[in-house]
Amino acid sequence: MDTLEAYNSIAETEKLPKMKRGGLDINTDSLQDPDEIWRRIGELNPTQGWLLFQSHQTVFHDGLPAPHDVWGMLLACEAIDAEGVSLALEQDGTGGWRLTRYRHEAEGDMLIDEPTFLAHDPKSGSLCYRRYWRQDTEQGYVQAVACFIGFE
Repeated sequence: MDTLEAYNSIAETEKLPKMKRGGLDINTDSLQDPDEIWRRIGELNPTQGWLLFQSHQTVFHDGLPAPHDVWGMLLACEAIDAEGVSLALEQDGTGGWRLTRYRHEAEGDMLIDEPTFLAHDPKSGSLCYRRYWRQDTEQGYVQAVACFIGFE
């Protein structure tokens, strides 16, 4: 029995998310200008996700909301577009941001599961993620990436 089969046999009895094999294509851009960040995210047409501004946190279910000046600068976000590409914006620690797009691939050598988590506001629905696990020769399977894939 391989690792995937062993995990899935335990997952059934322990109510854990099933795993499957797959891959991931990652594309990252470095950005410096806050206005450029909002423009780039808008061009990617996210359909749902969450946004963290300096003075506001919000979720969206039907495309990006219009930002308000009182919210301040966008600090972070996770979203998904209509094609299922996950988007993540995070600060890079040097005064800029990384905008990363994660495209799921059906074939690959990673293990994948899709857990759900409680949202800050239960009215938003549960947060759904796709986690990618990579095999490490010393540690076994370790989580490499977690991508937001929508609300449940």
